[in-house]
Amino acid sequence: MIWYLFIIILILFLAVVNNAVSRKPFYPPTYLTFIWLIMICAHLFYCLFSDYTPYLLSIKTLFYFLVVIILFSFGGIIAKGIFKEGKNKNLSFTFSKRFINCLFVLNLLFLLLFLNKIKELTGSYSDLRLFRYHTSVMRVDIGLIKYTVIFSIFSSILMIVDFLNRNKPNKIKALLFLMSSMIIAILTGSRGAFFFLIISCLGVYSVFRKINIKLLFKSVLIILTVFIVMATVLKKSIPNAYKNNRKYNAIEKVEYFLYSYSALPLSAFDKFLNEPYKISYGDILFRFPKSLLFKFKVIDSPPKKLVEKYVEVPDRVNVYTAFYKLIKDFGVIYSFIFMLVIGFLHSYFFFNAKKKFGSLIGFSVLLFPLTMSFFEENYISILSTWIQVVLYTRLAKFFVNIEYE
Repeated sequence: MIWYLFIIILILFLAVVNNAVSRKPFYPPTYLTFIWLIMICAHLFYCLFSDYTPYLLSIKTLFYFLVVIILFSFGGIIAKGIFKEGKNKNLSFTFSKRFINCLFVLNLLFLLLFLNKIKELTGSYSDLRLFRYHTSVMRVDIGLIKYTVIFSIFSSILMIVDFLNRNKPNKIKALLFLMSSMIIAILTGSRGAFFFLIISCLGVYSVFRKINIKLLFKSVLIILTVFIVMATVLKKSIPNAYKNNRKYNAIEKVEYFLYSYSALPLSAFDKFLNEPYKISYGDILFRFPKSLLFKFKVIDSPPKKLVEKYVEVPDRVNVYTAFYKLIKDFGVIYSFIFMLVIGFLHSYFFFNAKKKFGSLIGFSVLLFPLTMSFFEENYISILSTWIQVVLYTRLAKFFVNIEYE
């Protein structure tokens, strides 16, 4: 237990250092530092005080997390060093009302198409559990409709950018726009899609407005509420859901939900790191190009499945934090180099978010994989998503109106 306290103190010191570089809470190294501070404290709490008790983290694992945070923070310092604050003036970004209206109509159309696809696969418009089973477990290809999810999320990001840069924005239209994207994200049965939408929009908000505690509390409350409801629908808010007939009250469901998301992935990663493992040499990094080559019959072997096997630590879990897949791909040193580079990239986008439209989008969308680093890897494993985001950003540049503040 003493090692937990030692690492927590060092992470707090890093938080102070990162805060000296930038006092904004969404400065990526500061943001990452506090995420891991919370997760390690939560893990310790469950080990000491909860009926749900994860396996303790080894010294090796705790120091690995510390080194990752240090390297990510160093990447931020490098980005700060090359950033010239007075070089460009801050800009405002807006779109024509016709363009935003067009995105809104497309969002509604995609919502109807998505509902129709759910009905086609499950026989019901609301059976998210069965739909999730078909798409995630059985790997059923739902066709081009799957690409509408990222488009919907991206269009809401553009709407938020426009909303925050206008003198008299239409609040009702903005709310309806955001609600349509939220419904699409929820209908996917993936909590990640919903989180991607909310955290990206919150990132845009942090660039143009000051984040206060009240807004942050509301955002966290909305995210937790939706996550817990979805976890309940998908039977992931109680232990051994498919074999357990016991009735759990709301408090017990919340406790287990937080335990399964905050503590179990860390213990699963600890088990992986302290046992012999084989490096896959790019199975994850090159999965997307491999899947394209396999689809067009250029190669014979299909890409590796991203769904991992369950381990017991002591409860069953099949997510191992973001660093598991990085290490599996090319080893520990690669994961360190990757976090240094990605720390620089995050921070570069952060410092230039009010000066370059591409940096604004890059900063906001990359907050999602950064936030989810305690749970699973979303930098490399969802490469097709980032390709779509880059493509949409390039297209959006033709429609954005840029003005000096």
